[in-house]
Amino acid sequence: MGWVLFFVLKILLVIYLERRGGDAREFVGSKTLVTSGVYGLSRNPVYVMSLLQNLCWSLGLIGLGASGHPFACLAFLAAPALLYGHWWGMNRLIVPHEEAALRKKHGAAFDAYCAKVNRWFGPRR
Repeated sequence: MGWVLFFVLKILLVIYLERRGGDAREFVGSKTLVTSGVYGLSRNPVYVMSLLQNLCWSLGLIGLGASGHPFACLAFLAAPALLYGHWWGMNRLIVPHEEAALRKKHGAAFDAYCAKVNRWFGPRR
């Protein structure tokens, strides 16, 4: 049931972004760089929710593995591999492409935002 909560939270984050002039679809291009609210804590809150959702699935796999099923060891191996693969794919393939597009569109404002807010979570020190 936790995955439903994260799915709903991701939708609410996209709605928040779009109501402030941003656009979650990178290929369309946002008119406004949204830096307030949850976007003041993370440059990618939708992806953070996606990772947390994946963490729930991974914990479910580990729980399944603890059930004593003959293939339980596979669940213990698959859970961290899925979570790491998800993070790696976003961090290396998706986010850099999106950040390059935002940098091109918003220039110095995006650079200032990056200097202030971490890619994943929390303000920069």
